[in-house]
Amino acid sequence: RDARSDTLHRLPTQRGASRELARTSPIAVGAINTNVDRVVGTGLALSAQPSRIILGWSADQAAEWKARYVQPEFSLWADSTDSDIERTLTFYQQQALVLRASLESGDCFTMLPDGERTATMPYRLRLQVLEADRCGNPLGQADTATIAGGVRRSASGAPESYFIYDQHPGGWLPGASGQRFKGEWIDRLGSRSSRRRILHHRRKRRPEQPRGTPYLAPIVDCIKQIARYTEAEIMAAVITAYLTVMIETPTGNTPPIFDGGT
Repeated sequence: RDARSDTLHRLPTQRGASRELARTSPIAVGAINTNVDRVVGTGLALSAQPSRIILGWSADQAAEWKARYVQPEFSLWADSTDSDIERTLTFYQQQALVLRASLESGDCFTMLPDGERTATMPYRLRLQVLEADRCGNPLGQADTATIAGGVRRSASGAPESYFIYDQHPGGWLPGASGQRFKGEWIDRLGSRSSRRRILHHRRKRRPEQPRGTPYLAPIVDCIKQIARYTEAEIMAAVITAYLTVMIETPTGNTPPIFDGGT
């Protein structure tokens, strides 16, 4: 079958199993943490490198442009938690969050809404990271020829818009206001400025694959069995440490097996 049929049907189960391992399995946590630490680390920083040949600049002009204008302006936005719509993470910390969410769930999304300018933040651009479950078909409907996994594609297969739920489907409670799979379509590009409105973070493993698959999906069962075996060995060692054996003899003397006798 095609990539859509093979991946989307089991994707919710794979996400749940992957997240469970990321919470409870040391091996799974180590694999994800190693990727995040080695790929992102403390954050991928901007290093402005203007094309001196095209601009006709000298080395001093390029260095001044970088140090006086570009780097300080970008740091003003990136070093502040105001760049986050939730005002909790800086731009560099959000990089680690995006990679971790993509590894655990297969993909995630970043919306680029405009916020309010303040005395400490002159730029309106904000970042809003969304978990993979926030994107799906309207009202939980089945996939169609043009809509699959919450992604609407053009005739050429290019993603045009994403259907984003108003709330996480896993956090919806019976009796809560609204519907579980209610949301709205978010165009990939703005209608006036053609600026990106939403980013889809994933690793595309097959042609025409609409959504990403979790990093641990191929080895979920293997890691689970290893975790169970490790827990069983630890429990056996704990029980052995608590086990005490009392041996009584008619004469009160040490049995030969303990004093080197035959």
